[in-house]
Amino acid sequence: MSAKDFIAPTSFEFRNGYAFKVGSKFGSAYFLQILAPELSDRMLADFLDMQSSVIVSMHIQSVDQVKAIKTIKRKITDLDKMKIEEQKKAVRAGYDMDIIPSDLATYGSEAKKLLQDLQSRNERMFLMTFIVVNLGDTKRKLDSNVFQAKSIAQKYNCTLDISSSANR
Repeated sequence: MSAKDFIAPTSFEFRNGYAFKVGSKFGSAYFLQILAPELSDRMLADFLDMQSSVIVSMHIQSVDQVKAIKTIKRKITDLDKMKIEEQKKAVRAGYDMDIIPSDLATYGSEAKKLLQDLQSRNERMFLMTFIVVNLGDTKRKLDSNVFQAKSIAQKYNCTLDISSSANR
């Protein structure tokens, strides 16, 4: 094979929502859903240390400071609204209104901490798209590579997902 074969393969096949074929190789692309409040660069090193063909693509865009603060304030307002709705449901059902879903409490405190960091510590907010493409010589090898990549993501409290539009 020459460099031309990798730049312009002989064929592309997109038969289903999660796998594709480029020439004779099988592949699948996933985006990283970040669930952890902080990420270590060690995760990227672990992806790149995989003993398989993997392509990692990161697209990072800085968000204007004023827009970032407005966005976080809007999210805090949305979370407070959801908290009030949950409290109303609890009162109607006869439960203690101080008991709210733990994710609402967690997201609310994290959003307030982020707002404080943006306003007082001159932190910056970024939009990031992290894509991992796995390749394999066979479908079975591809599935093994995807399983390994998903376990790396899980180790850092993240998940690898296929976009919802691909599942339609």
